[in-house]
Amino acid sequence: MKILDFRVRPPFKSFMDCEVYDTPSMVAWAKRFGVPLGKSAVEKSLEIFWQETEQANIEKVVIAGNLRKPVGVKNQDVNEFAVLYPDKVLGAPCIDPLSPAALDEIEKYVVNGACKAIMMEPGYLDEPLLADDERIFPVYEFCQDKKIPVLLSVGGFCGPNVSFNDPMQIDNVAARFADLKIAVCHACWPYTAEICHVAMNREFVYLAPDMYVFNCPGADDYIRAVNYLIPEKMIYGSAYPIFSLEESIKFYRHCGIHEERFEDLFYNNAAAFFEL
Repeated sequence: MKILDFRVRPPFKSFMDCEVYDTPSMVAWAKRFGVPLGKSAVEKSLEIFWQETEQANIEKVVIAGNLRKPVGVKNQDVNEFAVLYPDKVLGAPCIDPLSPAALDEIEKYVVNGACKAIMMEPGYLDEPLLADDERIFPVYEFCQDKKIPVLLSVGGFCGPNVSFNDPMQIDNVAARFADLKIAVCHACWPYTAEICHVAMNREFVYLAPDMYVFNCPGADDYIRAVNYLIPEKMIYGSAYPIFSLEESIKFYRHCGIHEERFEDLFYNNAAAFFEL
């Protein structure tokens, strides 16, 4: 079975400046969620990373920039990684919707670059925004017109407080931009049942709960959604390097998800999102 991993931060350039590559932080996150680290993450080895993807039958990985302070992942590094590994990598630059250069960045890295989608983390901006803030609408409209998928980090620690995880903001965006493909990274955790309802009702809303399936309160809602309610909308992601690529897959395979859902969860739904 082939796998598309929707949430990966590889050991490459500015990715390694992020907090998740601080070894004590990695160890702490892995312990909290009960999933071990992989060798490539500990050794910060790109060579071992690719070996691990091959061993785990991971055919493609999704990588994204971020604008988090004090350091983030540079969009040029995301694009370069996609250029270096075009058959294995789907890149998404992180866009600041309040920047005058926002649409130019999308033109540069997606329309004319190697990337296939954009990422936005509105709750992480210097002025934190909800995803349905009207100041973001020009970016949504541009992406809808250009048929560019949008990844939104909404859930977990993606804002200054839990109100920034409210699924209503996703419902509002999907209602206003009905043809825009949206993947909700972290799937609005802990509002698990509510975001599953949104994904059921909105044609192009997909959920990538990634790390919040691992031993989290509310994870059973995602698992039931895969099995019954929205099997065509749920997408697998490992949250590497916080968790081992192989062990993350193993967890998903043994957490109660029905085997007949594996092909859609691990590959087909993400492939549909990207129109591969």
